[in-house]
Amino acid sequence: MFPTGAPLPLAPYASFLTDRHVAGLAVLGIALVLGWLVGRRRLVPTAGMTPEERLAGYAIALAWLGVVAVVIAVLRPYALVFALPSLYAWLWLPLQTRPWTRVALYVVGLMGPVAGLVVLADELDLGAHQAPLYAAGLASVRYIPLFSVVLALAWAAAAAQLAALAFGRYAPYAAGAEPPPPGVIRASVARIGRRARRAHVQDSAR
Repeated sequence: MFPTGAPLPLAPYASFLTDRHVAGLAVLGIALVLGWLVGRRRLVPTAGMTPEERLAGYAIALAWLGVVAVVIAVLRPYALVFALPSLYAWLWLPLQTRPWTRVALYVVGLMGPVAGLVVLADELDLGAHQAPLYAAGLASVRYIPLFSVVLALAWAAAAAQLAALAFGRYAPYAAGAEPPPPGVIRASVARIGRRARRAHVQDSAR
């Protein structure tokens, strides 16, 4: 679905932009839906959050965002322009009680990456749907280094946590159970281990 090859800038008329890879997009969409269905049961809030839980959620997300910003400033200083709107806007989120104010501040914080995609689309005469694909293509050929992609994902993790808080969808993981119950992967591994032990015991008995 995405190009490979030398780490060079891609042509804005590359085939992966002009020809829609329906099968690849369908596979990605199915994987996303399956991942959402698997994780949804444990992530959907079942009760309202307390002020302490809300404060803890904001503290962790903003601290992580600050760490990401410091790393960007040290290693990719010019890329800090993409993170600055979120640093300034999202700091005000914990102080806002009105939902529409939180939503407005959250959207303002997204302006860095959005503005970057808009400039990219304007400079290369790309459509709104082609600019994100072009950026992904630059990453797949390693013109955008892997470390920069990791930094972008780390920023997106903080953005996801703050989105849950801003839109009132945040809750402690597994309803705050200590220790938290095993997830799908841990439960599957434990189930496979139990079956293997039973099979070993049966073989020994024979």
